[in-house]
Amino acid sequence: MRLVCSYCRAEMGTKEPLDDDSVSHTMCKPCYEHFWRQWDGLALGEYLDDFAFPVMAVNADRRMVAANHLMAELLQAPERRLEGLLGGEAMECVYARSPEGCGNAVHCETCTVRITVQDTHATGRAHKGVPAKLTRASGEVDLVISTEKRGDVVLVLIESIGPSAESVPSA
Repeated sequence: MRLVCSYCRAEMGTKEPLDDDSVSHTMCKPCYEHFWRQWDGLALGEYLDDFAFPVMAVNADRRMVAANHLMAELLQAPERRLEGLLGGEAMECVYARSPEGCGNAVHCETCTVRITVQDTHATGRAHKGVPAKLTRASGEVDLVISTEKRGDVVLVLIESIGPSAESVPSA
């Protein structure tokens, strides 16, 4: 009898009776190590830590509900300190510090990050590889973001980040 992982379908050998051509399903060690955390419930932040790039989850009020460790490192902040912040506050956008606050300054009306996240919340439509700019006190930063709606939150993936071409001195 053949043994096959019921999740990834990897062949795991045979067991008695060896002359039986049927298949018995089990779970391989890599699948067990992946799924065991989920059986008792997995916190959103822990789930996001499985992504290989910075990602945060934002609710309909544009507030961060969770971030993975890579996002926390990118933003130079502990993950728990980010929860509850508006996106611009978390990413240290200079306009988030204006008297109007994050999302309410005149500059926010054309913010690609804000517009993309709001569209994904409203329509459920995912966006991939959207170029955006973030204005920080240290200068403009080029971003490439993607968004995807999962339940009541939008995952915001930052695929790349770097200084804007305008803020890099030429040689």
